[in-house]
Amino acid sequence: MLIRPDFALSRNRLNTTNPGMKHVFCIHSNITFLVAQSIIKQEQIPESQCVLLLYRGFTPVDTNAVFLPEQMINIPTLNKVKKRVLSAVKNRKTIQSFLKLLNPYIQHSQFVVYTPHLDMDGIASIIDHRNCSGYFFVEEGFASYLNSSYLKPFIRKYSSQVFSKWYWKLLTLTYSYKHSRFFEIHNNYLGCYAVSDCAFQDFPKRNRINIESEEISRQVDLHNKPILVFDALLEFNLIDNMTFEHALKKMFMHVKGLGYSELYIKYHPEQYGKKSKKRLIDNLIAKYANGIDLIEVDKEVVLEQVFMSQKPIVYCMVSSLGLYASMMQCKVYSTYNKLMRKGPNRLIPLPSNLISNWTML
Repeated sequence: MLIRPDFALSRNRLNTTNPGMKHVFCIHSNITFLVAQSIIKQEQIPESQCVLLLYRGFTPVDTNAVFLPEQMINIPTLNKVKKRVLSAVKNRKTIQSFLKLLNPYIQHSQFVVYTPHLDMDGIASIIDHRNCSGYFFVEEGFASYLNSSYLKPFIRKYSSQVFSKWYWKLLTLTYSYKHSRFFEIHNNYLGCYAVSDCAFQDFPKRNRINIESEEISRQVDLHNKPILVFDALLEFNLIDNMTFEHALKKMFMHVKGLGYSELYIKYHPEQYGKKSKKRLIDNLIAKYANGIDLIEVDKEVVLEQVFMSQKPIVYCMVSSLGLYASMMQCKVYSTYNKLMRKGPNRLIPLPSNLISNWTML
């Protein structure tokens, strides 16, 4: 367990149990929602003080937490803020439309933000808000586990697309859009929350939380059954189609070699929104799945919770679900090494300790 004196001081200073304090959670996946639930429970935050910003079309399901509809805001994908000075008025309108969504929930209250990173749409507008008392990072998957030797090139790779907050402030006439770094520590940084001691290793004020294995209302029996989980590698152009196909073929050959007659499939949320990529994936699955019955797992099923109570055999390329599966003693097969050898790709090298329990195909 982590020692938490810094957080105790921060909490007393902010008085986060004050009925007037709001807690704004940026949520885009099952793991960020589970982490949010755990924070609320562990820190004894009244649910009535919480506001959930839901990204990527995410909808919470199967939860014992009671959130009213008026506490949840579905965040549309914002129009890309342009760097041309002549676009300043349009940029300002884009950001103001985001703030209009938030302001009725915050009103005149002080609030704290919990976010996976600083590249969320509109996040700079939130943490630069005059009523924001500070922000926490929350675990979301692999990005939370990269140490500084891996995080620095990761930041450089993506920050070239996003200008510094001060530039955006000038460009959009005092409004900002995104921060210049995926992870960045400012004066109003309060700490971070993680389910493992290995996460956020180089960040100060780390806080350990526990995700409990609760009864899963949407039943699914995956114990000792193979499941293929996808990440958004094609959708984010991290690998090309040919590399993806080679890796997929390798996994299907292994599934057949072990004699399995059925295989469960769990798609990434991005794949439901990008139909052309999903069609490509489905066509490749059909090409290599000869003799195997395929069963799609509903997107509402929270596999992170399933892994706690059942032990499926997990196949992945590069997926944070593979990370959580191995943390929960599930068998994981991966084509990660194959992907790294096949170029070109934009994959981030993963620290070896994170994937030491994976069996590489």
